[in-house]
Amino acid sequence: MKKTIVIDGVTYSVANFCKKYGFSESKANKLYNQGYEGKQLLDKLSQEKLTINGQKFKSKLQAANYYHIPPTTFYRHLKNGDIDKLIKRKQVLEKYGLN
Repeated sequence: MKKTIVIDGVTYSVANFCKKYGFSESKANKLYNQGYEGKQLLDKLSQEKLTINGQKFKSKLQAANYYHIPPTTFYRHLKNGDIDKLIKRKQVLEKYGLN
């Protein structure tokens, strides 16, 4: 059975929904399987945006790309709670051309 999501009377597949609204397909599938559908799914995905130094990102990957940090390094520092230190260090290195 194909998963469908209805938002404002328009039916989307999970892939098309994610493309239109800019969300991770795996995250949308996970939440869909947990019972979130339609507007409720959209609201849940919208809540989970990442904010770093006042900058909002739709995903961890988008934030890693923005700061020019390899995704695995970014994820590790985010998980360990020292992402701010990593970003400050990266900005200092870029300022002096040492990256």
